[in-house]
Amino acid sequence: EAKQGEWDAAEAAAEEAKKKLGEANGEADRAWNEAMAAQSDAEKERLEAFEANQAMMARHRELEDAQAELDREMREASDADLKLAVKGKEAPWWETLTLSAAEMQVAAAY
Repeated sequence: EAKQGEWDAAEAAAEEAKKKLGEANGEADRAWNEAMAAQSDAEKERLEAFEANQAMMARHRELEDAQAELDREMREASDADLKLAVKGKEAPWWETLTLSAAEMQVAAAY
């Protein structure tokens, strides 16, 4: 009978250990799922940041192109003013009031 008591106690201990192992496995699974969800969220945020950076770089290139066009037009206007000054003439007042497409694009960017 003592052996049976030891057997029952061992069986109860094994059942308790099995129950605790099941609980630990459940907690580990939940922790794993949470970690995977956090990793997925982090990857989505990283992708969003990358895409935002790409858009910002594209916009920066557009602004640089617009600035280069404005610089070119300003040089052309300066050259034209210089040619007029050499001839002893000034540009008509209405020509000084117009904005080029590049100037409007740069102004709109700011």
